[in-house]
Amino acid sequence: MRDSSRSDASVGELVQRLVGDSKAWVQAELAVWKAVAASRKNDAILGLALGIGALVIAFAAIGALLVGLILVLRGPLGNGGATAVVVIGALAIAGILGKIAATRLGRAFSGDGL
Repeated sequence: MRDSSRSDASVGELVQRLVGDSKAWVQAELAVWKAVAASRKNDAILGLALGIGALVIAFAAIGALLVGLILVLRGPLGNGGATAVVVIGALAIAGILGKIAATRLGRAFSGDGL
């Protein structure tokens, strides 16, 4: 037996229902993707904040390590000599890392391909 409500609807009414249902579906999908984007944005902000905090703590630890190294070398080299050795060593390491970084970035951003 046929359902009379389905057979009585005209093609125009069916198209109107289809359009209305399609609009509702698109709006629901947009709401879902907005929620996903907001959640990912919040995760990214929290991740950046925690990463910055980790970098601050790492820099503090490196500073403490360098001060400790100066204190250890102060005996045999004196205050000025220990400071000079530690500063020159730290700058040499920073220079090497900077050169490696510049080479990698240059390779990454050059348009030459592989």
